[in-house]
Amino acid sequence: GGAVPSLKTLAKNKAGGGAAEDEGADGRTGLSAAAIEARAHSRSLRQMLPFTWRDLGDTQGDSYRFGDTMLEEASVLLALTQVLLQKATAEPLNEQSMLNVFGWLRKAAGVSEACLECVREAGVPADEMPDDLKNGLVETLVGVTMVQAQHLSVRRAQMNIKTNAAITHTLIARICHDTAERYRAMEKKVLKLSKAGTGAVDPKTGKKKPVAENGVAKYFLAHIRYKQLYFMGMAYAMLGIGRVQQDDDEGVAYGIRNLMTANDMFEKAGMAAKAFVDAARTFVYIDNVTIMTALDDCKSVTKQIMDKANKVNQTVFFKPIPEQPDALPDRMSNIKAEPFPDYPIDPMWTNEMYACFNPQNGKKIQCGKVAEDIECCNQQ
Repeated sequence: GGAVPSLKTLAKNKAGGGAAEDEGADGRTGLSAAAIEARAHSRSLRQMLPFTWRDLGDTQGDSYRFGDTMLEEASVLLALTQVLLQKATAEPLNEQSMLNVFGWLRKAAGVSEACLECVREAGVPADEMPDDLKNGLVETLVGVTMVQAQHLSVRRAQMNIKTNAAITHTLIARICHDTAERYRAMEKKVLKLSKAGTGAVDPKTGKKKPVAENGVAKYFLAHIRYKQLYFMGMAYAMLGIGRVQQDDDEGVAYGIRNLMTANDMFEKAGMAAKAFVDAARTFVYIDNVTIMTALDDCKSVTKQIMDKANKVNQTVFFKPIPEQPDALPDRMSNIKAEPFPDYPIDPMWTNEMYACFNPQNGKKIQCGKVAEDIECCNQQ
């Protein structure tokens, strides 16, 4: 809020930092020596109050107490990301609402990036951070939100391919290829998240705790594997349709092979989609139109085009079907997160105000999971 200074600014003002205000040591900012000294100690002001939040990454759904205002800021940004994703989910997905949903997703990605940057700048040890701010969860959230927005671009392109000459099957294949590869790249990060906490030792017994299933990681893995297969299928389907439309022997033969590959990908995506539905949660946007029913539609359309192409090949071209499909065209993407605007320091935070606080008077904060009888988000 406006009553506190920008927490990122506090981080930049720590001793040895590179903020412009630290340049006052040689007179370039006009700050007094006392103000420079006060701001050099501003990082310690971050650690005077405890904050307790529900930890989205905790396998038991427990809350976590930490003692750093920058982590508080990151947690607020993570919560704002969820609000934006809920707005995207609440929109009925149709041609008119797609731009709104697209906007919410880009905003959510931008806020997630701001959250991630805040965590990086805080420089807090991992053992003093909740699981939802480490182990790759925020990075995964950024990536998933971006590809969900790109999915809408694919759908709009499909809807307008007959009326917009600039949109071709190859163009859509390139975007689908990029989307599938984005999902593939995220899988390693999610695997790291799923292994977080393994080998933890119970402080009471001294024995290793059993590894609890991480529901968040399970959700993301299921989501990623399903969507990766789906978009690979879409890429080959678009490539196959374009090839068939060449209306020559090579085009039809390779078109059939591409469509066969697409159908195989859709079959595998169907199995992965069932696991995805089982693991689904409400805090990430889900395009329900593509789940199961849309996959069946994809398979049906692909089979119709493939059967028609086979009939033409068997009566006109007599071309052997290649063993391998075409190589997918180069990836293409222009999707970008909408940057989250920075917010200024409240004018009340003058040099004198900084100097009024004595970090030595702050109590030592015990970081970690909170007791079961403490309710999160409102305890100091």
